[in-house]
Amino acid sequence: DLRADLNGDDVVNFADFLIFSNDFNKVAVDASTANRAGKLTPQAPGVNTNAEVSLNVKGDAKIGENLVVNVDLSDASALSGWGMTVGFNAEQYEFVEALEGDLLSGNDTPVFLVHSSDPGQVSLANAVTGDGSAAGSGVLAQLVFRPKGEFEDTRFEVCEGVRFDPDRLE
Repeated sequence: DLRADLNGDDVVNFADFLIFSNDFNKVAVDASTANRAGKLTPQAPGVNTNAEVSLNVKGDAKIGENLVVNVDLSDASALSGWGMTVGFNAEQYEFVEALEGDLLSGNDTPVFLVHSSDPGQVSLANAVTGDGSAAGSGVLAQLVFRPKGEFEDTRFEVCEGVRFDPDRLE
């Protein structure tokens, strides 16, 4: 639905979510006609280009016990929003829930998005409203999975991801 294309690039994605969350509780307006005409100006890289995401599994897969996977971010300079899709083996695990991490705590984050409609994938996004941002390292989210068996080899991976600074630069 291109009505959700808030930056006018003809794609609804994490960048639009960031704009939505930044303008949460404000009156919405359409993207400019210049942007709709494809006259977007390319932007320089943002300040978070050296920030790194990692997935850290806490514990072992055991029947009857949930497995927690932390989504960690290190070396953020000014993080105002992020989004990613995490892949997992749907034959080995069932996605249970995602919980907000602590890296953006202290900021107003009214919309923590969790979407899991495709087997073996869960998409997450979060953003700070207003002019706030976070710096440093910490947990973006905790993913909770229910093992369908006991496994020695398992794989969780970031399939795609973005992070934004207050100027909405990646």
